[in-house]
Amino acid sequence: MESFEVLLRTELLAHAIRAYDIGYLLLAPDLSILQGNLPVTRWLDRPLGEVVGQEATVAFPELVGIEPILHALKEGDAPIRFEDVYRSSDDGLGQYFDLEVQCLGQGSGLLLLTTTDVTRKARQEFLLQQQRNEVQLLSAELSAANERLNYILNRLVPPAVAQLMISDRQKPEPGVKLAGESTILFADMRDFTVIAEAYQPADTLEFLNIYLAIVAEAILRHDGSLVQLVGDMVMGVFNLPDSQPDHPLRAVRAALDIQDSLRQHRFGHRRLSGLSAAFPLCSRRGCHQRGFPPEFACRAGAHPDERIDAACR
Repeated sequence: MESFEVLLRTELLAHAIRAYDIGYLLLAPDLSILQGNLPVTRWLDRPLGEVVGQEATVAFPELVGIEPILHALKEGDAPIRFEDVYRSSDDGLGQYFDLEVQCLGQGSGLLLLTTTDVTRKARQEFLLQQQRNEVQLLSAELSAANERLNYILNRLVPPAVAQLMISDRQKPEPGVKLAGESTILFADMRDFTVIAEAYQPADTLEFLNIYLAIVAEAILRHDGSLVQLVGDMVMGVFNLPDSQPDHPLRAVRAALDIQDSLRQHRFGHRRLSGLSAAFPLCSRRGCHQRGFPPEFACRAGAHPDERIDAACR
């Protein structure tokens, strides 16, 4: 029975060596190579016969620098282990093996160096990591693209409408979900074309930005949505996309708020781009004195549905 168990262990060991392509080198206490098997030569840059009698560091440069640790190995100590050691291959993908050195014990002082082929595992892990990196890159690009699309969409439509379109997974169709009654507020600057021709571009841009900010903030203060800013014209809408039963009142209050804010705002009386506070400005009605910045005037009114419909035809 004992001889059978020894034979079984020997056969199992031989099977494991073949299955896992396990190579080995037997090392003397001075780390010189005593013998080895054929599988270990896969990781050597020379035939086995040329390394027998040489120090183990000649066969495996990975051991250079840890010789004192190897000399100090004793029976029962944890093996010295190197994982995923690389060797080049003809296909360019590389080959990998795990290298382990342990003390055989029983007072012999001999060391056993083993190699295990892990090329398939290492390549799979490398491929998996590469796929993870590609997914992360695609995710980052998708996030950046979504941010750009959100920015563009918020520039084209009111933020509330943009958020509704983003949250809805279906393709938006004009007038399908947002059709309904609304109140629209239009505001523009009187004689803006004449003003723009008379002043320097930088000065025109400065007071135009102030004017647009005042109008836009008044519309938003009353929960309206900015639909368009074209030149000096601002278009706001109420009751879309969120329901506002008092939307006509909100629009009128916003218009009055614009008037009050423009009256109260102090644009300053300083020289801008060489212009004095009394710059002669010529309008279509004739030439008269007008200071900087120009005066703003607004009016609030209502247009019945029939007039708007007729204007759109």
